[in-house]
Amino acid sequence: VNRYPDKVKSFNLDTNPEVSGILEGIKGQYLLLDTGVINLRKYSGYELEFSAPEKADELL
Repeated sequence: VNRYPDKVKSFNLDTNPEVSGILEGIKGQYLLLDTGVINLRKYSGYELEFSAPEKADELL
């Protein structure tokens, strides 16, 4: 984990199916993004798709 969020904002993929952010770390069943947290166990029956830029320079 690079950084823990100051305030936890949990995403609900049922109401907003698209989430973006920079992955800061993984803690147990949670993906910690710079924009919020995703509980992967909650979406175990879902098909999720992740994408990343080719180079880390594209993030800056």
